[in-house]
Amino acid sequence: MNGIIQDLIMYVRVSSEGNVQYTNIKYIQQNISNITDTINGLAFDTLYRVGVVLLSEDGNFNEEIKTAQYMTTCYEPVDVIYDLMLHSNDPKTITATWKKHTRRNETECKIYYHLTLKFNHTIVSENQISEVPNMVNFTNVLPGYLYTVEIRAYTALGAINLTEVAHTSTEPNKGNIIIRNIIGKADAFNQSVRLTWELANSLIGDSINYTIKYKNLENDTQTVDDTEINTKEYVNLNPNTKYEIQIYIKNNNGYNPDYMLAIPFKMKAH
Repeated sequence: MNGIIQDLIMYVRVSSEGNVQYTNIKYIQQNISNITDTINGLAFDTLYRVGVVLLSEDGNFNEEIKTAQYMTTCYEPVDVIYDLMLHSNDPKTITATWKKHTRRNETECKIYYHLTLKFNHTIVSENQISEVPNMVNFTNVLPGYLYTVEIRAYTALGAINLTEVAHTSTEPNKGNIIIRNIIGKADAFNQSVRLTWELANSLIGDSINYTIKYKNLENDTQTVDDTEINTKEYVNLNPNTKYEIQIYIKNNNGYNPDYMLAIPFKMKAH
């Protein structure tokens, strides 16, 4: 294209490619290879795609326009408050919510949030969230365990020097609770046995219900009891008799045989 005498700049927000804007046509002086022009009225903290259109004396122009991206600057927000809250109504989900930051004016940088989920000081999941919505769900977590969530705000200028941390224990799923260290101490003098056991996860709490079945293997009789504590004592047992005691974790559908421990023992004569 010969005889170039003028140019204009075209620019568009990357977020709205259809709304292309142009500067006024500017005449190019002869023998000048480096040209400087200014685009006014751009929005703060906004990514633009910019290109140059060259016009010749005969009205032709460059149909293949090379472009570059440019991010306008902004001012770092002040008084960012997170008020991070964690909820775990589902045993396998943690929901994090926080207070949305309101920009004081258009010169203030837009905020996006980086949330990190940790378990035993190890990063499990990371999420990057824009200004809205001010909520994120962490899924596939383990029921009945303690987790930590950290939130930090970022802008186009980088990380804001302020973080907040919150902790929560996921709701226990009774089908996934495991008993361990079941101990039966037989007392031949009193013809009794005292049972104790533990939960594999001590963070679950006290709201677990158990069903205990103890069975006389000599005459095939069985007794069933329910309890909310992790101890149970049976008295007046028959001497020289084999018993088997089974402890189940109860759920809404009754006891779950997949999570059962059994202890066989023989009551000796005094």
